Amino acid sequence: MTNVGTYAQHRLVLGITQETQSRIYGTQQQIATGKKSQTFSGIADESRQLVTLRNLATRADRYIANNTLVDTRLQVMETSTASLFEIASNLQVLLVNGLNEGNADALNIAGQADAMLQELQGLLNVSREGRYLFSGSRTDTPPVDITQLPDQTVTATQYSIPTSDGDSLGYYQGDTERVRLRADDDVTVSYGVAASERGFERLTRALHLVATVTDPNTETARLEEALRVVKQSIEDIPDIRSSIGNARNRIGEATARLNDYLLYSEQTISDIENVDVAEAVTRLSNDQAILQASYYSLSALSRLTMLEFI
Repeated sequence: MTNVGTYAQHRLVLGITQETQSRIYGTQQQIATGKKSQTFSGIADESRQLVTLRNLATRADRYIANNTLVDTRLQVMETSTASLFEIASNLQVLLVNGLNEGNADALNIAGQADAMLQELQGLLNVSREGRYLFSGSRTDTPPVDITQLPDQTVTATQYSIPTSDGDSLGYYQGDTERVRLRADDDVTVSYGVAASERGFERLTRALHLVATVTDPNTETARLEEALRVVKQSIEDIPDIRSSIGNARNRIGEATARLNDYLLYSEQTISDIENVDVAEAVTRLSNDQAILQASYYSLSALSRLTMLEFI
């Protein structure tokens, strides 16, 4: 029985014992779960920062996902543009060879140009996730329809009239609007190119001039005009590819910043939420020693008589 003389000491040691038991239970939970607390109240001082960081990290994840999706589309467009440059280069070689006396018939120059024109249509009508990439903002419409090109009675002189957006050729079914991407809170990127871009229009015009040749031996003016125009397209297409690359670079820079922020936020969230297991084990060991000493003290106090106390 606890006597009057030891009552205060008994209460003090009992309080220490209960506090130590509570700490041990909490530390055991931390070690088992790896978390400092199972509720926000356990990290009350940092709970607002934690909620803010989680919301910002979720938003960054959405931006990164959208940026990755758009970059994939631009990658496809870049590949198509590179293939179109190759077609232009091949057409130039074909025309140079074809304009040499007697070569045009043997080379089947019109048939080769027609095959290239079909390939051009396929490359410019490329789609991704159900979106046509070279249609401007009309992403549900195939941008190129070569059946809408002028008929073969159009002369080389008539066909040499320069166009700015391909409308005079009639093959382009999209619009001239550029799609915009919100790559980050403070970054908006206009991206993509239309199939009516000057380099693409000139290549289409040159191919069609050659594909509609009926007698290459008598239509040298048509072939010479096609050669002149395709040389222009070879100068233009690298600029188109550069504009795609510039958009990819801006998106990539925004994505890199977002990834850096995610690393920071994930580390900060981890610091707030997660327990240092090694440190927790040390605390647990210390508290267990304190608890053992408290039990010993309670046991000793319960045996202490008034005479021994005095």
